[in-house]
Amino acid sequence: MKKRLFVAIPLSGYFRKIFAGYQRDYNTEGIRWTIPENLHITVYFLGNVQERTVPRVMKALEGVLSQIPPLDFEFDKISLAPPGRPARMVWAIFQDTGGAYKALVDKVYAALEEFATRDNRSKESIPHITLARFKYPSIGKEIKITQPDVEDKVMKISSCDLMESELSRSGPTYSVIETFNLGTK
Repeated sequence: MKKRLFVAIPLSGYFRKIFAGYQRDYNTEGIRWTIPENLHITVYFLGNVQERTVPRVMKALEGVLSQIPPLDFEFDKISLAPPGRPARMVWAIFQDTGGAYKALVDKVYAALEEFATRDNRSKESIPHITLARFKYPSIGKEIKITQPDVEDKVMKISSCDLMESELSRSGPTYSVIETFNLGTK
């Protein structure tokens, strides 16, 4: 049996509330908003991994994340995405000050690449949350992006989750398999 796995940074309650409120403000047809419970920052998508391999994945992930100190991400903006291509999504983007996110992605990738079903690393390491997806790029032309009122732009990152994604007709359901604290060594 296989599990569809990815590594994610969980959102603080504050940012989950900000982005859920942002989504409620839009009523554009053809946009599929990500449910607030599924909002996260993806670090690395492994794909379909054999269930018997999951304990080895967890051990490798614990080893690498225990060596990475906690991070601070600063909210930057809401934007149509992906950058440089026809819009298919709405992202909440955080700044990668000093390259901390890229370093995290690279270290997690190096630790887990043997378990991945394909190379799923993004060409650009942009810390972002996918707030919405739409089927046709033309919908992106109808959307007027506004910026949410964010008083505290910094999100403190002290852990990462190993997540499972189960797909269904009503959309994906994400569940946490294990939470790993950063910088425990």
